[in-house]
Amino acid sequence: MSGFFLAFLPVFLVTLAGRDAVRVARLAGAGVSAGGLMLAAAIAGVIFAGLAAMIADQLAPWLNFRGRMLIAAIALAMAACEVVFLRAPKAPREPTLSVGAAALVLAGALITGAAGLLVIALTLIFRDPFVAAAGGAIGALAALAMPALAGKEWERRFFLATMRWVIGGLLLLACLVIVLPMFVPFS
Repeated sequence: MSGFFLAFLPVFLVTLAGRDAVRVARLAGAGVSAGGLMLAAAIAGVIFAGLAAMIADQLAPWLNFRGRMLIAAIALAMAACEVVFLRAPKAPREPTLSVGAAALVLAGALITGAAGLLVIALTLIFRDPFVAAAGGAIGALAALAMPALAGKEWERRFFLATMRWVIGGLLLLACLVIVLPMFVPFS
């Protein structure tokens, strides 16, 4: 169960502070129903987490322990940079009301963003793609449900810039925890 929680929590935090939560809040503010957005988030979570875990599981046998840890650290550093520096796109003027279209957009954004990098990193570290995928999918759904319900209030009431910097710093710290023992002898 700890592997599930270690996949759930970082994906939840990264998705909550990242561009995807703002994208969902803007769609909700433009009139897309919260229920439809949560259904789209659930579909997107399953798609993105499954694909990310599958990619990492196929890559893992080719790497030794040190290589897996190095790729995981690089993924964490890239996720930190994405959370801190990339902003959400402008609100759509004519949003689609299609759950399928919203799910595809969210799945594409999640798999190519910080959440996908985290699922890849966690799959490489723990070597359990099912636990990483389940934790990542549920973490993304939980994080995207909040802005779907908040709508326009999401950007006004939450300290998104502070959240981005804190979560980005935690990701960089995790990257250093993985990388430093590989290159700096502590004995």
